[in-house]
Amino acid sequence: MNLKVKQDAKGEEIMSKKMEGRVAIITGGCGGVGIETAKLFSKEGAKILIADMNDEVGEKLVKELNDDGGEAVFYHVDVTKEDEIQACVNQCVDVFGKLDTLINIACIMGVETGYIHETTAEMFDKDVSINFKSVFLFTKYALPELGKNERSTVVNFSAVSAAMGMVGHSIYGASKYAIESFTRMIATQYGKEGVRANCIRPGVMVNPVWADTDFGKEYAAFMLSHLPATRIGTVKDAAPVVLFFASDDSCYVTGQTLTMDGGLTCHEP
Repeated sequence: MNLKVKQDAKGEEIMSKKMEGRVAIITGGCGGVGIETAKLFSKEGAKILIADMNDEVGEKLVKELNDDGGEAVFYHVDVTKEDEIQACVNQCVDVFGKLDTLINIACIMGVETGYIHETTAEMFDKDVSINFKSVFLFTKYALPELGKNERSTVVNFSAVSAAMGMVGHSIYGASKYAIESFTRMIATQYGKEGVRANCIRPGVMVNPVWADTDFGKEYAAFMLSHLPATRIGTVKDAAPVVLFFASDDSCYVTGQTLTMDGGLTCHEP
């Protein structure tokens, strides 16, 4: 099925400006999903703060967005440090005057790759601190600002390992499942204040770093053999789903987790 996309006289896609007048923080904004989300949100009219530690990528991305007519700033933040997270939220409000949308993408994978009995307490602390505690802290400091607006949203990221048993990534998967539960807590406690919260559970996505390597090709072929879908997912697949949850398109949806994995978890291979 081919859906027609509206284009202008130059053949460029005409955006609907679903995020016009809104301000968003994107944590992990210098990763693949964060970059694509920032680009889409900027085209849709949002003002954006990119929160990440990668200064080079962050500054380059912000320049690109601003050169294209958007409004974006980069803020260097270590998501394991509470004072930096609080300062990041404050900076967003100082620059743009408010905060409407918090998108928690920042995470780390691969800290612990063996069995549970091989996982150290240090590995546990690092995984939980980056993957879950950062979501808690950004949400904690964003909520007072989000509650000032009528159409505020929090969009969190889980992972299919939250719903599947795996060899390795035990704490990663557990921390991602915690985010799904935490999302429901946000929706329940702050819904009356006009704040919606939803979660995305992505599956396997092509990593540009290793996509063209022998490993990448073999891994992609292996995973594709287990998918009902006709291809492996890409980071560009995630951005429209984030937009759906952040915009009025999902105005009566809250406290939900949506799995976007090409059907990986819906069948028995």
